[in-house]
Amino acid sequence: MIILSNTTDIVEVVLGGAVTTNQARCVASWRDITTTGFSPDRTVILTNNGTPVNAVGSPAASTQRVVDLLNVYNSDTVAATVTVQYNANGTRYTLWSASLASGESVQYVDGYGWQKLAATGGASGVASVSGTANEITASPNTGAVTLSLPAALTFTGKTVTNGTYNSPTLVTPALGTPASGVLTNCTGLPVSSGISGLGTGVATALAVNVGSAGAFVTFNGALGTPSSGTVTNLTGTASININGTVGATTPTTGAFTTINASSTITQGSSSFNGNVVSSTGSSTSDIRIELSTTATNALGFGFNKSGSTNAYGAVTGTAYIGNANGNDLVLVQSATERARITSTGFAVTGGLSATGTAMLGVSGVSGTVLYVSSAGTSGMALNSCRSDASGARYLSLMTDYTERARLDSTGLSVTGVVDINGTAASATAGHLNIGSGTQSTIGANGAASALTANPLGYIKCFLGTTAIIIPYYNA
Repeated sequence: MIILSNTTDIVEVVLGGAVTTNQARCVASWRDITTTGFSPDRTVILTNNGTPVNAVGSPAASTQRVVDLLNVYNSDTVAATVTVQYNANGTRYTLWSASLASGESVQYVDGYGWQKLAATGGASGVASVSGTANEITASPNTGAVTLSLPAALTFTGKTVTNGTYNSPTLVTPALGTPASGVLTNCTGLPVSSGISGLGTGVATALAVNVGSAGAFVTFNGALGTPSSGTVTNLTGTASININGTVGATTPTTGAFTTINASSTITQGSSSFNGNVVSSTGSSTSDIRIELSTTATNALGFGFNKSGSTNAYGAVTGTAYIGNANGNDLVLVQSATERARITSTGFAVTGGLSATGTAMLGVSGVSGTVLYVSSAGTSGMALNSCRSDASGARYLSLMTDYTERARLDSTGLSVTGVVDINGTAASATAGHLNIGSGTQSTIGANGAASALTANPLGYIKCFLGTTAIIIPYYNA
């Protein structure tokens, strides 16, 4: 019951702000009671945005005004916040305040209190609450219904069917046998008892660290030290360190990528096929590979970084291939010898001509570094290591073991004829032939065929120690 007993008491209605289109409509029914009787009346008024309006005005003196009904209807196109307040001589007390959607209303009825009405005319809120053994159902007249549950629920002895729980925390539950589930973030599953269908020894191996005895071998993992195993199909280029016998007996074949335990590979009477690759060695070692039948009959090649000349005669800092027993080194192609290194030099068969021989160093010709021959021992030699009686070095060009030209610190000297596009066959020693044409007649001075007084130039040359000048003209 709402009673206005003083002449300063008022029931007001005010909106939360300006409306969009229409003000809310207010209707009130009330009655005045005095000592002699009562008089009923009503108030009809529109709201004024955020300014309060008198839905039920003040009573007269010695009169009590009882509010029987008060209805506020939102006729605007949008929702509005409506507040009904009791104004007691300037002090306001809120009786009801909420948001009304477009078409909704709030109504006070004496004896029933406040009720929010939907736009369809029914009461807004829960009309009834019913329940069964397993659930609670709230039936609304309109709009959403909110059912608030306590923070903790106890389902002792209850069965929940087809329920959905958002992020529940289960404490020591017995899950039974669920039809399905995703265990992406589950932890603590015991391997020995939590997984079924494993083969013999699998659960035990899963509990062993990789690389330890009894563990599984993972991709790129460490094999550890197995007590036994069969390596029939091993492939790849990784190093395998095998201590002891490979297989039941000594293997007939094998490929070794790295050898650390020994510097020597020994093979029996059978042939040795494949690649032999040395380790890199240290920065101060003689890195080499030797192929030998005896300790003194060996072919070695490598790189000497030992700091001194090695057994093959290679000085430090050089790459080499050779032997130390004085035997020739022969290069063979298509079962035919093509080149040979001997104690006297290097010879190539067929290298410079179809049937000739080329060699570096010739027995019997001191200091010869290049020799080219077409048959027998006759041929042409280029010599850069010879010296004259005074010890001066010179370059000698020879044919048939006879010096034909010499280049030393004083110049070029030639034994025989120097022929420049001339006729060398008709020249004699000590001559210089230039061209093959001749001029037998020279005209008299002043004649038409006479040479001009000023030649084009001069050629200076020596006859013995005498210098001569030869003029030349246009032909």
